[in-house]
Amino acid sequence: MRGDRPDGQLQRTKRWNLRRLGEQEDERRVGKDAGRFAEKVIQHLTEVSGATVEVKIEIQTHSPDGSSGQTIRTVIENCKT
Repeated sequence: MRGDRPDGQLQRTKRWNLRRLGEQEDERRVGKDAGRFAEKVIQHLTEVSGATVEVKIEIQTHSPDGSSGQTIRTVIENCKT
């Protein structure tokens, strides 16, 4: 990891990015997993004095026949809430 010191400790830094990569095995669990992630990760980051934390959610979908216009409109509209 960038910023590592020879003694194995991480250097203090003002800005860094954390990206959790992985596949969601069960899309019905995303709410539960997001809650766990907020509890175990985001909470600790927001407790740092003066810190601002930006959280982004990325969703990827693959469908052999594509998505209908109605589905796309509904998803875009629902993302605004």
